[in-house]
Amino acid sequence: MQPTIPLRLATTADIPAISRLMLELGYETAAEELQRRLELLLVHGDHLLRVAVDEHDDVIGAIHAALRFELSAGAFVEIEAMVVASAARRTGIGRDLVRGAEAWAAQRGVFAVRV
Repeated sequence: MQPTIPLRLATTADIPAISRLMLELGYETAAEELQRRLELLLVHGDHLLRVAVDEHDDVIGAIHAALRFELSAGAFVEIEAMVVASAARRTGIGRDLVRGAEAWAAQRGVFAVRV
């Protein structure tokens, strides 16, 4: 079994790295716009933005999840976005990011996670 990669909550200092990762997926977002969005997400306890970091604390993956409610389904957590740096793929980082989102959901009493 591979060791788990360190995960931590994203901060505004991570914006350039997250922006680069999103660009790898084809989502070109200006750093200023990404910062505005991140600042909005960070003040809402119903959103999670967590990053995976390497041994130098460089961001190599990110996940955004949000707590949602539907009349028909009740509460669930939806994974809004997830990205892993191309050089770090197939190493279990994506799995660790999803497991972290599942743990975050469980801490809120929610056991359904959607992609």
